[in-house]
Amino acid sequence: MHSISSPESRGPSVETVTAGIGGADRKELSNTFQSLDDLRAELRRRGAYKPETWRTMVGFGVLNVMMLTGVTLALNATSPWLACAGIVLSAMAGLGFGTHGHTASHGAFSGSARVDRFVERYSFPFMLGVSINFWRYKHIHTHHRAPNIVGADLDIDIAWPFSVLETKVSAAKGFQRQFYQYQWLALPFVLSLNGFAVQLNGWRHIVRLYRSNVRQPRELHKDVLILVAHYLVWLFIPIAVFGLAIGLTAYLARIALMGYALFIAFAPAHFPEPAMCFDARSAIEDYVLRQTLTTVNFRTGALGRFLCAGVQYQIEHHLFPTICHTHYPRISVPIRAFCEQHGYPHRTYRWSHALWMSALAFRTAKKVLSVSGPPDPAQPITSSHRSAESPAHDVGYPDAVPESR
Repeated sequence: MHSISSPESRGPSVETVTAGIGGADRKELSNTFQSLDDLRAELRRRGAYKPETWRTMVGFGVLNVMMLTGVTLALNATSPWLACAGIVLSAMAGLGFGTHGHTASHGAFSGSARVDRFVERYSFPFMLGVSINFWRYKHIHTHHRAPNIVGADLDIDIAWPFSVLETKVSAAKGFQRQFYQYQWLALPFVLSLNGFAVQLNGWRHIVRLYRSNVRQPRELHKDVLILVAHYLVWLFIPIAVFGLAIGLTAYLARIALMGYALFIAFAPAHFPEPAMCFDARSAIEDYVLRQTLTTVNFRTGALGRFLCAGVQYQIEHHLFPTICHTHYPRISVPIRAFCEQHGYPHRTYRWSHALWMSALAFRTAKKVLSVSGPPDPAQPITSSHRSAESPAHDVGYPDAVPESR
């Protein structure tokens, strides 16, 4: 058993969460899950591994309407207020494409690998201008395998000159040390560059892959062509039709707002202090413990649920990344029961509180723990809950592991 938890963050008890479940199911939840395989079998029995394609496709269609409406409004607005409304609407749609494309990149958007491939390419390189190969590497092949592991997870080990890690902050000297003390003041302004930084890092990743003679270069060629189409459709054609000032301003403003949106949606899962960080030497063999120690959930309203598309259920997603996000609210019940039964943390916060804790990480850096075994020496970690979940349809990376449903 593992006892890392916070009373105020645990949310309602398993008894409260399962109050609406029939007696047979309640008994199942409390007694059956002796291993992760048992839990996975139960989720499969409930149909969780079958994507609800009609729901994801309807959401995908709504996002397209939102994006086209927002861009059209921004480019044709007769007042600054209407232009701003259009830019906000298109940025919200951009966030939705990022989260829905996130589901597709795990092969969980539909029952078809071809459809999932189309959705992830449409969402990332075409709609957002972000290399799909960079996304797969950064998110699937580093973040999911080593969440909040310093030196492995690019999401927590953010780019210079910023840092949320105590080890970097305490080791800094001179101007860099002074900057870390006041970096939180710059955060509201720097987040506007977040979207552009992701785009730039994607291009850098493409260049590195070309230089390394990566396998299947045809996939890279497709990536580049779709990225070129992104700039043609969303930047150059609007400039040609509406003029440089309007076309360029609408594009830059949308990507700038998306920088904030990406932080608001993705940071609350791993940046808050309760989501622990470990150094690269730490050996946490238990798959479930490694994911639940470094991850927290957050609650959203109806609009947030649609735009976040499951990223608010980060624990469920990290444990079962190949399950479609539309199932997360329902499967969170047995997953939380499993975690409490085996002593794993399962923490949920209000979205506003999780976001506030994420911002505070830039003022009070997160501790980086170093363990050669379990965090609690009295409670040894076993390998009984290792996962067979491996998000992967990737190209060019020799360590890619085929996914099994």
